[in-house]
Amino acid sequence: MLSDRHACVAAGLGCTRRLDRSCRAPEICLRDPAGEGGREGPVPGGCDTFTDGRGRWIRFTADNRHRSVFSDGRLWVDGTPVGEDHTMDPCGWWLGNRFYVAQADGPDDHPAQDYTMGYLVTTINSLVVYDADRAIEHVFDPAPDEHWTDPRAEWADGALHLRPRPAAPADRVIPLARP
Repeated sequence: MLSDRHACVAAGLGCTRRLDRSCRAPEICLRDPAGEGGREGPVPGGCDTFTDGRGRWIRFTADNRHRSVFSDGRLWVDGTPVGEDHTMDPCGWWLGNRFYVAQADGPDDHPAQDYTMGYLVTTINSLVVYDADRAIEHVFDPAPDEHWTDPRAEWADGALHLRPRPAAPADRVIPLARP
């Protein structure tokens, strides 16, 4: 029986290093993961993200216990629909081996809200965080005085640290229990 990563390669999906073609180096892509954190082939570990180049993305945690699939504008984590009431960016990411994070269109009634073109049509965005170990979805919307234009989440010291954009100080710190 094939692992999920093996099945992606066997199905001809490409890795994030080569979006224009299917995997032509399965001997590299199928290597064991190279520890915690994202792994993008070819070395030292196998790929963690696969795509068909037409909008379907499959991402795995470093320990291969969880996977996310984004297809046709919808997200599933371990087969569970996530963020069903939100328009989400397909380029989400795993925080460690527990949380899947994706940006989503922000609230229409935010005082700084404006509209643009792209996967997300709002300039003020929200974060959808799915706790795969506990099967719990969290949606974090910016407060009226918070301007989340490229929001990020980091996991540190048993809490999510929510930032309005990369390298900015955290607007919020959300303690979450360990499973």
